[in-house]
Amino acid sequence: MERGKTTRRTLLGGALATGVAAFLAACGGSDDKESGGATGGGQAAATTAAGGSPAAGGQQAAAAPKKGGTLKVSQPQDLAPAGIPYVLSPTNYHLYNLVYDRLVSYDTKLNVVPRMAQSWEWSPDFLQLTFKLRPGIKFHSGRAFTSEDAKFNLDRIKDPALNSQWRNYAALFKFETPDAQTLVIKFDAPRKSAFDAIPGTFMADRETIDQVKDGKAFVGTGPFKFKEWQPNDHFTVVRNPDYWQAGKPYLDQVDVKITPDAQAAVLALESGGIDWLTGAEPQDARRLEKDKKYQLLVADTGGGFWYVGMDVKAPALADKRVRQALGYLIDRKRLIDTALFGFGTPASALWPESSPAFDKGQNEFYSYDPAKARQLLQAAGYDTNQTVSFTLSNAYPPTHPMTEVYQQDLAKAGIKINIQKYEHPVYLPKLQRGEFGGAWMSTIGFMNFHPATFFISAFPVRIPNASNYVSDRYKQLIDLTYAETDDTKLKAQLKELTQIMLDEAFVVAIAKQIGGASGQTVTTTKVKGLTYDMAGWIAYEEVSLG
Repeated sequence: MERGKTTRRTLLGGALATGVAAFLAACGGSDDKESGGATGGGQAAATTAAGGSPAAGGQQAAAAPKKGGTLKVSQPQDLAPAGIPYVLSPTNYHLYNLVYDRLVSYDTKLNVVPRMAQSWEWSPDFLQLTFKLRPGIKFHSGRAFTSEDAKFNLDRIKDPALNSQWRNYAALFKFETPDAQTLVIKFDAPRKSAFDAIPGTFMADRETIDQVKDGKAFVGTGPFKFKEWQPNDHFTVVRNPDYWQAGKPYLDQVDVKITPDAQAAVLALESGGIDWLTGAEPQDARRLEKDKKYQLLVADTGGGFWYVGMDVKAPALADKRVRQALGYLIDRKRLIDTALFGFGTPASALWPESSPAFDKGQNEFYSYDPAKARQLLQAAGYDTNQTVSFTLSNAYPPTHPMTEVYQQDLAKAGIKINIQKYEHPVYLPKLQRGEFGGAWMSTIGFMNFHPATFFISAFPVRIPNASNYVSDRYKQLIDLTYAETDDTKLKAQLKELTQIMLDEAFVVAIAKQIGGASGQTVTTTKVKGLTYDMAGWIAYEEVSLG
């Protein structure tokens, strides 16, 4: 098991389940109708009281939550309406969990936790998955949530125009809605790992969904109702009095301020202008961590990695020896120490130790070896007069100082890069469509779910992918992983897939991520009830102001 560690004012995520068998059982694997072991929202405790430590079971010992008040949050990037709520983007992180809800979630031990669905059951042959929905759930418009709405949302993520991370899994779904509270998903062949798309899909109102792309209506069933959005300034949500969890949420309102300037956001936190800072630079997070007035939330679920991606169609990167050279020029320890201030763990392979796909030898495949990199470049006949485009998203500030350090090491080997920074609404479509035409540095997720989910869902590695890489064997192995039922065979398939990634070097790992993709999250200690699930999503219905 991989466990987070609790320091005086910091808690790094809960335990992760290990092994494919444990994962499949957590997915309602046999004839389980409802997951055991988790209650309520099913999340893990995410903070400690200032100067204290968690109580037994990881739950913070505290008085009953105080009701009322307005939580003031800051995030560095504005909303990106295109794809809401089906495309997972850090720009929409707060909005999704405030306004929308899901049928089920995973807790940090990969137990399935009931939310809008109160039970689920696989057929013995794993060709049918049946959900029983909670009665009485309403959209913010007042309309009842039914199985037709669940079907609509899960069917909509098939749309190639949306290009959701869950699109490939959704393509396997066939639906039946025998009554208003029953959703049946049928499969042509056993596809247990496809369950991962269910806790990853937020439910939106089908009657207003066409207004979302224009930012005119965000209507869900979540704990808060959308009130207003002023682009590049803020958005506000208010308490949903008809939320299906009685007595929740505790807060009256949440104001999310858009603050691109990281130092201005820190000043707002320290002056009392905000309660919650998303996107704190690592050096500020380390400083505030030592102050008893603040708490650092680091949801270490094991599912996020920093990486360098390379477009194999870019002339400068077409030779895999050049891409491998870029892998050997990553000084992982230096990047973590100087750019991330310790918020990371060096890695060559994109798997946490808790994953059945993890292999120690593969995780040490790439070391910092400038001499070997120069040999590879010479063998490939690399033209040192050319310049490689290197793309970053402003939604991932930690990649900016990392790239500056990396650029220095690349230059020593004769590789010149031209750094381009985009706002995330511009960056994301380029990633989805494989239009970078060079290299990029970013974050990647899904490695803490079923390993097949990573290859089915993550933009940089799925087919088609952001690197424009494909081979017959790579595609064949991906198809095998999400259909495989034998653990031993699956492990062998995953090892071969990982080796292809390492050898072809179209994605090269830098470090396992500790904290958020947009930077660290710091709150004042008056923010209580901070809990998160396996995806690192906060349960805002549990949050209160002490």
